[in-house]
Amino acid sequence: MVKLTINNKIVEAPNGMLLTEAAKMAGIEIPTLCYHPELQPYGGCRLCLVRIEKMPKLQTACTTRVCDNMVVTTDSPEIEKARKGMLEFVLTYHPLDCPICDKGGECELQNLVFKFGSGFRRYAEDIEEYTIDTNDPLIDRELDRCVRCLRCVRVCDEVQGVTNLTAYNRGSHTEIGPFMGGSIFDCEYCGSCVSICPVGALTSKLFKYKARPWQTKRTETICTYCGCGCQFALETR
Repeated sequence: MVKLTINNKIVEAPNGMLLTEAAKMAGIEIPTLCYHPELQPYGGCRLCLVRIEKMPKLQTACTTRVCDNMVVTTDSPEIEKARKGMLEFVLTYHPLDCPICDKGGECELQNLVFKFGSGFRRYAEDIEEYTIDTNDPLIDRELDRCVRCLRCVRVCDEVQGVTNLTAYNRGSHTEIGPFMGGSIFDCEYCGSCVSICPVGALTSKLFKYKARPWQTKRTETICTYCGCGCQFALETR
């Protein structure tokens, strides 16, 4: 165990734990979009920027591991300005689909904008319009909503070991889809990519437009398909 200070609060955490997790243990929220505890650190969205004493610039909390006597600040005018700037970049190419998006009410980007957003937009870039890909029998792809966090790609590779999804092209033209292009997901449809997507870029056709999150009841249960006993959450209305 090591001792570090986060926002003038002494915190004990296992040596090598990610700063994001250590702050969470102490009840301190650090906003993230690309980070997920089941995936390897990526540091793509830059929303988790924090100030660490004796370091020359802001650091990403989701890729920084704690060490003894570390002094961290997670909230300051400098950090707030940086986070708002990062959110503005994300929203530059993101459509205002919240009222009709199936992810509305449980969208991580929506929550972050409410908490940390600037409230105005300085950039007037033209949004690249993608055609909604509905060719797959179970999963719809709406790439204009994609925030390039690569959660879906990473969960498919790191957790499921399938490597069915990939990112191709570069910059604002980056697209997420089945390996080697195409529209059909060549996999067993575990649903991990849909579940882990923080926005409405990947949605389930079976659930789409059936209900809003606040209208459903979530129940933890066990799959009876085989003897593995996988746990999953069943949402009923």
